[in-house]
Amino acid sequence: MTRDSLPPRDSAHRDAFYINGFRSTVRQPLQDRAESRMLPTGRVEEWVGGDRLLPSAFQVPAGRLTPRQRARRARKASLATAASRPTSRSATSPTTKTRSTVLVSPGLPRQRRPRRGRSPSPLHGFWQWLNRPVAWQRYRQLGRSLAWSLLWVLTFCGLAGLGIKSLEWLTRLPEPPNCAKITFAAADAERLFCAREAAKSGHLADLTAAVNLVAAWPADHPLYREGQSLLAEWSAQILDAAEARLESSGVQEALSVVRHIPPNSPLYAEAQAAIAQWQAQWQQGEAIWNKAQEALRNQDWNLAAEQVTVLGQVESEYWRTHRMEALTRQILQEQTAHKLLTQAQQAAGDQTLANLQAAIALVQQIDPQTLAWETAQADLQAWSGALLDLALRQWQAGDRSGALALAQQVPPDLVNHLTGEGQNLLRLAHAQRLIAEPATQWLPSLRQVWSVREAIAALSEIPASSTFYAIAQTELNTQHAVLEDLRQLQTAGLVASLGQRTTLDWASRLAQQIAPDRPRRLQAQTLAAHWQQETQRIQDMPQFLQAQALAEPGHIADLQAAIAAARQIPRDRALWTEAEQAIATWSRQIQTLEDRPILEEATRIAQSGDLSRAIRTAEKIGRNRTLHAEAQAAIQTWNAKLEEVRIAEDRKHLDEARALAARVRLSQAIDTAAQIARDRPLYAEAQAAIAQWRAQRDEILGSRRAQEAEATNSEATRDEAARTDYAPAEGAIAPEPYPSEPAYVYEAPPPY
Repeated sequence: MTRDSLPPRDSAHRDAFYINGFRSTVRQPLQDRAESRMLPTGRVEEWVGGDRLLPSAFQVPAGRLTPRQRARRARKASLATAASRPTSRSATSPTTKTRSTVLVSPGLPRQRRPRRGRSPSPLHGFWQWLNRPVAWQRYRQLGRSLAWSLLWVLTFCGLAGLGIKSLEWLTRLPEPPNCAKITFAAADAERLFCAREAAKSGHLADLTAAVNLVAAWPADHPLYREGQSLLAEWSAQILDAAEARLESSGVQEALSVVRHIPPNSPLYAEAQAAIAQWQAQWQQGEAIWNKAQEALRNQDWNLAAEQVTVLGQVESEYWRTHRMEALTRQILQEQTAHKLLTQAQQAAGDQTLANLQAAIALVQQIDPQTLAWETAQADLQAWSGALLDLALRQWQAGDRSGALALAQQVPPDLVNHLTGEGQNLLRLAHAQRLIAEPATQWLPSLRQVWSVREAIAALSEIPASSTFYAIAQTELNTQHAVLEDLRQLQTAGLVASLGQRTTLDWASRLAQQIAPDRPRRLQAQTLAAHWQQETQRIQDMPQFLQAQALAEPGHIADLQAAIAAARQIPRDRALWTEAEQAIATWSRQIQTLEDRPILEEATRIAQSGDLSRAIRTAEKIGRNRTLHAEAQAAIQTWNAKLEEVRIAEDRKHLDEARALAARVRLSQAIDTAAQIARDRPLYAEAQAAIAQWRAQRDEILGSRRAQEAEATNSEATRDEAARTDYAPAEGAIAPEPYPSEPAYVYEAPPPY
């Protein structure tokens, strides 16, 4: 492209364009040479910065420059002038000549590098370094390349992320519907999904709901085929549930389950066939059961037993197991009940007081669920009426307590089957029994209130014409007062159940409001005292908790502080018992902490072998200390070990003594055995051996003395004979005496 080919625009702009293009063309090879160290970097702008390097064709006349270009040219000229000044005279030797650097470029005149002179100030050099055209251009090019690289990387990452997200969206399965919030307006597919998930539980309600959903779909429904397969599956589960219900509860429960299978179900025909079979089996089992019941009413035990065998042959599992076992139990119960009824009938006899009491007691042992109980009702009513007649006679005779005791033996549910004064006496006796029932708990309960209400109802039914009316009215007034007291105590108990200090005080005041002449005064005082104690517990609990907190570290000082804090609770307070127990526990802990080092020291000494010293150390723990039992156990163990050591030592001396005695060195044996002191374990054995050896030694010495005496006598006789017969020759040697045991000096054994 030439200058003439440019479009006709402003010449100043065109000249500036060519000038800048030429500068970039010249600057690049110079920069390459500077980077390869062929040309100093600082000289690049010196060669390219001004217009003097431009060809004459591209130099812009001064008159055609814009003010900005003139200012830029003046600034560059000033910078070039400042750079050409000498920096420092002392930096270069006077004898050294400065060589100029010449850059040869085609078409450009040779230039000489300016001489070095005085160096500029540091701020001026830093400013010149900052305004280097080459450095800023490098940074601009580097930033531009990094920007484009970053842009391409971000574009690639964005496209890759978009592709991955799209692939994930295409391959992701749709989220299942929220079955907990499903509505009737939801799609059939969502409702079918929820029905299938619910039917997995196997519950009858879920199966029924699922069947009802699918059964309502017409044949042209999009999900009809899938719904029919699921309907068959769910119908099979319902049929299995019906069979299980048949085996456990009977045919009626099974029919109520199987009726949930709709007519359009593939298993509807199978369900109907099962229903017909179940009904047939049920009718067969009912016939056998009724026959057995009739046999039991007639007390035909053999026929009833035969029906048990027949029930075992029925195809229905329900009749073969449940009902057959029930019939077997019923036969045994009926036999026992008839046996009791027979005994009661025999005991009634002539209907004396004792016989009637025995008969009624036997009848009351009969199970009310048996057939014999219905048979015994007539006899029981007759015997009860006779017993009440006897009770009336005692009442008329003045024995009211005895009459009430007899009447209380009659079952109260027979009151409507009796007439006359016996009926009123039974009501009065029943009320007295309810009133006299012992309370199972000291706090008023609903059972106590119910008993009082029932007693009031029984007393209220006694008419004014009855002999017992006056007594009933007196007792009725008392029971009304009892009922009022119980209500007030119940209210107080409800208030006290809140467990607060104010509520307990309020409950105590409510209980104390019951006057001394009221029937429940004693119970009210007991409750008031209890609630006052609870109030005291609440008041003293912070102090007790503080003591427990102090004792928690477990050190002696902490435990002593806890004991001091717990003793601040007065002895007449409700919490003193617990505080006293805690004080005893903490005292034992203090004793344990104090005596544990002593016991550990004794154990250490015992491990070193000095058992006697260990025993003496452990005996420092007194009898009233916590570790006394543990110390005594250790002492017994060490005593046993010490006894074993002493026995071993004494056994050694005793064995040595016996060895000496075996060599007939009895005196040495005796002295060796005598080394066993009196407090040694083998002292008795050693003394017995010493006594034996002394006896042997005495026997040996006695025999020797006898032999010596006999020898002396014979020698004297021989001497006498010799003196008479011949005299001893001159120089004859006298015979040696009989050898005897050398004397042994006893040495006392060293102390242990």
